[in-house]
Amino acid sequence: MFKRMAFAKGYSVGLLTFLMTGTTLFAGCGEGADNADVKNDAEVALAPANGSGQASSSDSTVEKAEVAAATSGRTEATSSNENSQTNGSSTISTSNVQQTTSTTTSATSSTKTNGNVSPGDDDPVPYNPATFDQLLSSNVANGRVDYNALKKSEAFASFLKSLASADLSTMSTDGQLAFWINAYNAMVIKNVNDNPGIKQPLDVAGFFEKKTFTVAGKSLTLNDIENNIVRPTFKEPLIHFGLVCAALSCPPLIPKAYTAENVRSLLAENARKYLADTKQNKWDAKTKTLSLSKIFEWYKVDFGDNDAGLIAFAKQYGPESMKSGLEAAGSPKVKFLEYDWTLNKK
Repeated sequence: MFKRMAFAKGYSVGLLTFLMTGTTLFAGCGEGADNADVKNDAEVALAPANGSGQASSSDSTVEKAEVAAATSGRTEATSSNENSQTNGSSTISTSNVQQTTSTTTSATSSTKTNGNVSPGDDDPVPYNPATFDQLLSSNVANGRVDYNALKKSEAFASFLKSLASADLSTMSTDGQLAFWINAYNAMVIKNVNDNPGIKQPLDVAGFFEKKTFTVAGKSLTLNDIENNIVRPTFKEPLIHFGLVCAALSCPPLIPKAYTAENVRSLLAENARKYLADTKQNKWDAKTKTLSLSKIFEWYKVDFGDNDAGLIAFAKQYGPESMKSGLEAAGSPKVKFLEYDWTLNKK
Protein backbone atom coordinates (compact mmCIF):
# COMPACT_ATOMS: atom_id res chain seq x y z
CA MET A 1 0.00 0.00 0.00
CA PHE A 2 1.46 3.39 0.40
CA LYS A 3 4.19 3.04 2.91
CA ARG A 4 3.26 0.90 5.79
CA MET A 5 4.46 0.57 9.31
CA ALA A 6 3.91 -2.40 11.55
CA PHE A 7 1.22 -1.34 13.91
CA ALA A 8 0.21 -3.05 17.11
CA LYS A 9 -3.43 -2.63 17.80
CA GLY A 10 -4.85 -2.81 21.22
CA TYR A 11 -8.51 -3.18 21.17
CA SER A 12 -10.82 -3.07 24.12
CA VAL A 13 -13.04 -6.08 24.49
CA GLY A 14 -15.92 -3.76 25.30
CA LEU A 15 -17.65 -4.13 21.96
CA LEU A 16 -17.11 -7.87 21.93
CA THR A 17 -18.69 -8.08 25.37
CA PHE A 18 -21.50 -5.89 24.10
CA LEU A 19 -22.18 -8.15 21.13
CA MET A 20 -22.01 -11.36 23.11
CA THR A 21 -23.69 -10.34 26.33
CA GLY A 22 -25.50 -7.12 25.59
CA THR A 23 -23.47 -5.29 28.23
CA THR A 24 -21.71 -2.17 27.01
CA LEU A 25 -18.49 -1.38 28.80
CA PHE A 26 -16.93 1.90 27.74
CA ALA A 27 -16.08 3.26 24.36
CA GLY A 28 -12.71 4.02 22.95
CA CYS A 29 -11.57 6.92 20.87
CA GLY A 30 -12.55 9.20 23.72
CA GLU A 31 -16.27 8.58 23.42
CA GLY A 32 -18.61 7.11 25.97
CA ALA A 33 -21.23 4.53 25.13
CA ASP A 34 -24.73 4.25 26.49
CA ASN A 35 -25.96 1.08 28.10
CA ALA A 36 -28.55 -0.82 26.12
CA ASP A 37 -30.65 -3.86 26.82
CA VAL A 38 -29.66 -5.86 23.76
CA LYS A 39 -28.53 -9.21 25.13
CA ASN A 40 -31.16 -11.30 23.41
CA ASP A 41 -30.71 -9.54 20.10
CA ALA A 42 -26.94 -9.94 20.18
CA GLU A 43 -27.26 -13.63 20.96
CA VAL A 44 -29.66 -14.13 18.06
CA ALA A 45 -27.23 -12.40 15.71
CA LEU A 46 -24.27 -14.54 16.67
CA ALA A 47 -25.51 -17.90 17.96
CA PRO A 48 -25.54 -20.74 15.41
CA ALA A 49 -28.58 -22.87 14.91
CA ASN A 50 -28.47 -26.58 15.65
CA GLY A 51 -27.52 -28.56 12.61
CA SER A 52 -24.72 -28.58 10.08
CA GLY A 53 -21.45 -26.74 10.46
CA GLN A 54 -18.62 -26.90 12.91
CA ALA A 55 -19.25 -26.44 16.59
CA SER A 56 -19.66 -22.80 17.54
CA SER A 57 -16.87 -21.19 19.53
CA SER A 58 -19.23 -18.78 21.23
CA ASP A 59 -19.16 -20.94 24.38
CA SER A 60 -15.53 -20.00 24.89
CA THR A 61 -15.84 -16.37 23.89
CA VAL A 62 -14.94 -15.06 27.32
CA GLU A 63 -11.80 -17.14 27.64
CA LYS A 64 -10.77 -16.11 24.14
CA ALA A 65 -11.70 -12.45 24.52
CA GLU A 66 -8.06 -11.52 24.16
CA VAL A 67 -8.38 -12.23 20.44
CA ALA A 68 -10.45 -9.08 20.11
CA ALA A 69 -7.55 -7.15 21.56
CA ALA A 70 -5.20 -8.36 18.84
CA THR A 71 -3.65 -6.07 16.31
CA SER A 72 -5.54 -4.51 13.39
CA GLY A 73 -3.24 -3.32 10.64
CA ARG A 74 -5.99 -1.71 8.62
CA THR A 75 -7.11 0.53 11.47
CA GLU A 76 -3.56 1.49 12.33
CA ALA A 77 -2.62 2.20 8.75
CA THR A 78 -5.65 4.46 8.46
CA SER A 79 -4.67 6.33 11.60
CA SER A 80 -1.07 6.66 10.44
CA ASN A 81 -2.15 7.99 7.07
CA GLU A 82 -4.37 10.66 8.59
CA ASN A 83 -2.20 11.72 11.55
CA SER A 84 -5.19 13.54 12.98
CA GLN A 85 -6.90 10.36 14.21
CA THR A 86 -6.23 8.50 17.42
CA ASN A 87 -3.96 5.50 16.99
CA GLY A 88 -4.92 1.86 17.15
CA SER A 89 -4.23 1.59 20.86
CA SER A 90 -7.53 3.35 21.32
CA THR A 91 -10.55 1.17 21.72
CA ILE A 92 -13.39 1.10 19.24
CA SER A 93 -16.32 3.25 20.25
CA THR A 94 -19.44 1.29 20.94
CA SER A 95 -21.65 4.35 20.91
CA ASN A 96 -22.49 3.64 17.28
CA VAL A 97 -23.55 0.07 17.91
CA GLN A 98 -27.29 0.47 17.91
CA GLN A 99 -29.85 -2.10 18.90
CA THR A 100 -32.86 -3.01 16.80
CA THR A 101 -35.79 -4.84 18.34
CA SER A 102 -35.67 -7.58 15.74
CA THR A 103 -33.33 -8.55 12.92
CA THR A 104 -36.32 -9.41 10.78
CA THR A 105 -38.54 -6.37 11.30
CA SER A 106 -39.08 -3.68 8.70
CA ALA A 107 -36.12 -1.34 8.43
CA THR A 108 -36.19 2.39 8.79
CA SER A 109 -37.24 5.14 6.42
CA SER A 110 -36.25 5.04 2.80
CA THR A 111 -33.27 6.91 1.42
CA LYS A 112 -32.01 6.99 -2.13
CA THR A 113 -28.54 8.13 -3.12
CA ASN A 114 -27.13 8.18 -6.65
CA GLY A 115 -30.04 6.05 -7.75
CA ASN A 116 -29.26 3.30 -5.26
CA VAL A 117 -31.56 2.19 -2.50
CA SER A 118 -29.76 2.14 0.80
CA PRO A 119 -30.24 -0.67 3.34
CA GLY A 120 -33.30 0.06 5.40
CA ASP A 121 -35.83 0.89 2.68
CA ASP A 122 -39.32 -0.56 2.64
CA ASP A 123 -39.78 -4.21 3.58
CA PRO A 124 -36.90 -6.52 4.50
CA VAL A 125 -35.32 -8.50 1.69
CA PRO A 126 -34.49 -12.17 2.38
CA TYR A 127 -30.77 -12.84 2.52
CA ASN A 128 -29.64 -15.02 -0.38
CA PRO A 129 -25.92 -15.47 -1.13
CA ALA A 130 -26.82 -16.51 -4.66
CA THR A 131 -27.62 -12.86 -5.39
CA PHE A 132 -24.15 -11.78 -4.31
CA ASP A 133 -22.64 -14.70 -6.21
CA GLN A 134 -24.21 -13.47 -9.45
CA LEU A 135 -23.05 -9.91 -8.81
CA LEU A 136 -19.48 -10.98 -8.12
CA SER A 137 -19.27 -13.32 -11.09
CA SER A 138 -20.36 -10.46 -13.36
CA ASN A 139 -18.29 -7.67 -11.84
CA VAL A 140 -15.08 -9.21 -10.46
CA ALA A 141 -12.20 -10.68 -12.45
CA ASN A 142 -8.65 -11.45 -11.34
CA GLY A 143 -9.31 -9.72 -8.05
CA ARG A 144 -10.31 -6.47 -9.78
CA VAL A 145 -13.72 -4.99 -9.06
CA ASP A 146 -16.02 -3.00 -11.36
CA TYR A 147 -17.14 -0.58 -8.67
CA ASN A 148 -19.04 1.67 -11.08
CA ALA A 149 -21.22 -1.18 -12.31
CA LEU A 150 -22.02 -2.28 -8.76
CA LYS A 151 -22.84 1.30 -7.77
CA LYS A 152 -25.52 1.40 -10.45
CA SER A 153 -26.83 -2.08 -9.70
CA GLU A 154 -30.29 -2.35 -8.17
CA ALA A 155 -29.51 -5.98 -7.37
CA PHE A 156 -26.53 -4.91 -5.28
CA ALA A 157 -28.65 -2.31 -3.45
CA SER A 158 -31.20 -5.03 -2.75
CA PHE A 159 -28.49 -7.35 -1.43
CA LEU A 160 -27.32 -4.65 0.97
CA LYS A 161 -30.90 -4.45 2.24
CA SER A 162 -30.93 -8.19 2.80
CA LEU A 163 -27.79 -7.93 4.91
CA ALA A 164 -29.38 -5.23 7.04
CA SER A 165 -32.32 -7.37 8.12
CA ALA A 166 -30.76 -10.85 8.01
CA ASP A 167 -31.67 -13.30 10.77
CA LEU A 168 -28.64 -15.41 11.65
CA SER A 169 -30.44 -17.55 14.23
CA THR A 170 -31.43 -20.07 11.56
CA MET A 171 -27.91 -20.39 10.12
CA SER A 172 -25.33 -23.04 10.91
CA THR A 173 -21.91 -22.00 12.18
CA ASP A 174 -20.44 -22.20 8.69
CA GLY A 175 -23.47 -20.35 7.33
CA GLN A 176 -22.83 -17.53 9.77
CA LEU A 177 -19.13 -17.42 8.89
CA ALA A 178 -20.02 -17.19 5.21
CA PHE A 179 -22.59 -14.48 5.96
CA TRP A 180 -20.13 -12.25 7.82
CA ILE A 181 -17.46 -12.57 5.11
CA ASN A 182 -20.00 -11.71 2.40
CA ALA A 183 -21.27 -8.81 4.51
CA TYR A 184 -17.78 -7.45 5.06
CA ASN A 185 -16.88 -7.62 1.38
CA ALA A 186 -20.18 -6.07 0.30
CA MET A 187 -19.78 -3.22 2.77
CA VAL A 188 -16.23 -2.57 1.56
CA ILE A 189 -17.64 -2.21 -1.96
CA LYS A 190 -20.35 0.14 -0.71
CA ASN A 191 -17.81 2.18 1.22
CA VAL A 192 -15.67 2.61 -1.90
CA ASN A 193 -18.72 3.66 -3.91
CA ASP A 194 -19.79 6.10 -1.21
CA ASN A 195 -16.44 7.87 -1.71
CA PRO A 196 -16.06 8.34 -5.47
CA GLY A 197 -12.65 9.08 -6.86
CA ILE A 198 -10.57 7.54 -4.10
CA LYS A 199 -7.28 5.96 -5.12
CA GLN A 200 -6.99 3.78 -2.03
CA PRO A 201 -9.24 3.01 0.95
CA LEU A 202 -6.95 4.94 3.27
CA ASP A 203 -7.89 8.13 1.43
CA VAL A 204 -11.11 7.99 3.45
CA ALA A 205 -10.91 8.99 7.12
CA GLY A 206 -12.30 6.12 9.18
CA PHE A 207 -12.87 3.81 6.21
CA PHE A 208 -12.53 0.77 8.46
CA GLU A 209 -13.18 2.04 11.96
CA LYS A 210 -15.75 4.87 11.70
CA LYS A 211 -18.15 4.38 8.79
CA THR A 212 -21.07 2.26 9.98
CA PHE A 213 -23.42 -0.07 8.12
CA THR A 214 -26.53 -1.90 9.23
CA VAL A 215 -25.85 -5.63 9.26
CA ALA A 216 -28.11 -8.21 10.93
CA GLY A 217 -29.98 -5.39 12.63
CA LYS A 218 -26.89 -3.72 14.08
CA SER A 219 -24.89 -0.64 13.20
CA LEU A 220 -21.34 -1.90 12.68
CA THR A 221 -18.06 -0.72 11.22
CA LEU A 222 -15.84 -2.93 9.11
CA ASN A 223 -13.52 -3.33 12.07
CA ASP A 224 -16.46 -4.33 14.26
CA ILE A 225 -17.26 -7.14 11.84
CA GLU A 226 -13.67 -8.33 11.51
CA ASN A 227 -12.21 -7.83 14.97
CA ASN A 228 -15.21 -8.07 17.27
CA ILE A 229 -17.30 -10.70 15.49
CA VAL A 230 -15.48 -12.84 12.93
CA ARG A 231 -12.07 -13.27 14.56
CA PRO A 232 -13.13 -13.91 18.17
CA THR A 233 -16.24 -15.91 17.28
CA PHE A 234 -14.81 -18.29 14.68
CA LYS A 235 -11.12 -18.29 15.66
CA GLU A 236 -10.16 -19.23 12.12
CA PRO A 237 -6.95 -17.72 10.67
CA LEU A 238 -8.13 -18.51 7.15
CA ILE A 239 -10.68 -15.70 7.39
CA HIS A 240 -7.86 -13.30 6.52
CA PHE A 241 -7.91 -14.74 3.00
CA GLY A 242 -11.62 -14.07 2.57
CA LEU A 243 -12.03 -10.58 4.04
CA VAL A 244 -10.97 -8.20 1.27
CA CYS A 245 -10.05 -4.62 2.15
CA ALA A 246 -10.18 -3.19 -1.41
CA ALA A 247 -6.38 -2.94 -1.71
CA LEU A 248 -4.12 -4.69 -4.20
CA SER A 249 -2.02 -6.32 -1.49
CA CYS A 250 -5.08 -7.80 0.16
CA PRO A 251 -6.00 -11.34 -0.89
CA PRO A 252 -8.02 -10.88 -4.09
CA LEU A 253 -11.78 -10.77 -4.05
CA ILE A 254 -13.00 -13.94 -5.73
CA PRO A 255 -15.94 -13.90 -8.17
CA LYS A 256 -17.97 -16.09 -5.90
CA ALA A 257 -20.06 -15.67 -2.75
CA TYR A 258 -19.39 -17.73 0.36
CA THR A 259 -21.95 -20.23 1.57
CA ALA A 260 -22.17 -22.74 4.40
CA GLU A 261 -21.18 -25.43 1.92
CA ASN A 262 -18.13 -23.79 0.36
CA VAL A 263 -16.72 -21.35 2.92
CA ARG A 264 -14.08 -23.63 4.45
CA SER A 265 -12.77 -25.00 1.16
CA LEU A 266 -12.72 -21.58 -0.52
CA LEU A 267 -10.82 -19.97 2.34
CA ALA A 268 -8.19 -22.74 2.21
CA GLU A 269 -7.92 -22.37 -1.56
CA ASN A 270 -7.57 -18.59 -1.19
CA ALA A 271 -4.75 -19.06 1.33
CA ARG A 272 -2.86 -21.39 -1.01
CA LYS A 273 -3.17 -18.98 -3.93
CA TYR A 274 -2.16 -15.99 -1.83
CA LEU A 275 0.96 -17.68 -0.47
CA ALA A 276 1.87 -18.71 -4.02
CA ASP A 277 1.69 -15.08 -5.21
CA THR A 278 5.31 -13.94 -5.14
CA LYS A 279 4.25 -10.28 -5.09
CA GLN A 280 2.76 -10.89 -1.66
CA ASN A 281 4.77 -13.79 -0.18
CA LYS A 282 8.00 -15.50 -1.21
CA TRP A 283 10.75 -17.83 -0.09
CA ASP A 284 14.41 -17.02 -0.74
CA ALA A 285 16.46 -20.21 -0.55
CA LYS A 286 19.78 -18.36 -0.72
CA THR A 287 19.14 -16.18 2.32
CA LYS A 288 16.77 -18.66 3.95
CA THR A 289 14.25 -15.86 4.35
CA LEU A 290 10.46 -16.18 4.33
CA SER A 291 8.98 -12.86 3.22
CA LEU A 292 5.31 -12.57 4.07
CA SER A 293 2.50 -10.09 3.60
CA LYS A 294 2.00 -7.51 6.33
CA ILE A 295 -1.26 -9.34 7.06
CA PHE A 296 0.78 -11.99 8.86
CA GLU A 297 2.43 -9.31 10.97
CA TRP A 298 -0.73 -7.40 11.85
CA TYR A 299 -2.64 -10.55 12.75
CA LYS A 300 0.28 -12.59 14.02
CA VAL A 301 -1.72 -13.57 17.11
CA ASP A 302 -4.10 -15.50 14.85
CA PHE A 303 -1.21 -17.57 13.49
CA GLY A 304 0.29 -18.62 16.81
CA ASP A 305 1.71 -15.22 17.77
CA ASN A 306 5.27 -16.17 16.84
CA ASP A 307 7.48 -16.83 13.81
CA ALA A 308 7.16 -20.57 14.34
CA GLY A 309 3.40 -20.29 13.84
CA LEU A 310 3.85 -18.29 10.64
CA ILE A 311 6.34 -20.82 9.31
CA ALA A 312 4.01 -23.71 10.14
CA PHE A 313 1.16 -21.99 8.29
CA ALA A 314 3.41 -21.36 5.28
CA LYS A 315 4.41 -25.03 5.26
CA GLN A 316 0.77 -26.06 5.32
CA TYR A 317 -0.59 -23.70 2.66
CA GLY A 318 2.44 -22.47 0.73
CA PRO A 319 3.60 -23.81 -2.65
CA GLU A 320 5.86 -26.86 -2.75
CA SER A 321 9.02 -24.80 -3.23
CA MET A 322 8.22 -22.83 -0.09
CA LYS A 323 7.36 -25.94 1.90
CA SER A 324 10.49 -27.88 0.95
CA GLY A 325 12.69 -24.84 1.43
CA LEU A 326 11.35 -24.21 4.90
CA GLU A 327 11.76 -27.86 5.82
CA ALA A 328 15.41 -27.84 4.74
CA ALA A 329 16.27 -24.42 6.16
CA GLY A 330 16.27 -25.36 9.81
CA SER A 331 15.88 -21.86 11.27
CA PRO A 332 14.58 -19.60 8.51
CA LYS A 333 14.28 -15.86 8.95
CA VAL A 334 10.89 -14.15 8.67
CA LYS A 335 10.33 -10.64 7.38
CA PHE A 336 7.31 -8.70 6.10
CA LEU A 337 6.80 -7.00 2.76
CA GLU A 338 5.43 -3.53 2.11
CA TYR A 339 1.70 -3.35 1.50
CA ASP A 340 0.17 -1.81 -1.62
CA TRP A 341 -3.02 0.01 -0.64
CA THR A 342 -3.89 0.93 -4.25
CA LEU A 343 -7.60 0.39 -4.93
CA ASN A 344 -8.39 -2.98 -6.54
CA LYS A 345 -10.59 -1.51 -9.24
CA LYS A 346 -10.89 -2.68 -12.84
